[in-house]
Amino acid sequence: MKSRELFGYKVNENGTILKLNGEPMKENKMIKVVWEDKSVREIPYAKFVYYAFHRDLDLDDTHLIIKHKDNNRSNFNLSNLEIVSKKDYYRENSTKSKLTQEQIEEIINIYGNKEKQIEKNDPSSRVSYRKLAEKYGVSHTLIRAIITGN
Repeated sequence: MKSRELFGYKVNENGTILKLNGEPMKENKMIKVVWEDKSVREIPYAKFVYYAFHRDLDLDDTHLIIKHKDNNRSNFNLSNLEIVSKKDYYRENSTKSKLTQEQIEEIINIYGNKEKQIEKNDPSSRVSYRKLAEKYGVSHTLIRAIITGN
């Protein structure tokens, strides 16, 4: 089993972290780290395990999140952790989502072709945020957010 030293902790690839005195850390806790400038920061357990083996990760990047591949939040094995953007993670795991990924892509394609009509042979159905919102049963602000990538 591979292990790495990081900020005085020993991190094993099976997801266990040993404290300075050799005791295992409690999982799902924040890991306190003293930086070179003597400031103290806390890093989430999963991010700490991932960073120990993937130093290319920027710990200050708030747009990235560590995801458990099997959705088991107590499995911190390195092979079960992957890095994803927060935007993609929340889009994928949203229970409130009214639109599927296919519908989102369809909205983007329809809006991208402004000459296209939502209903065939109906010139009053030219593409607009409000017309798309009506068709998909969502708000026009959501349609705008989809189109603008927010």
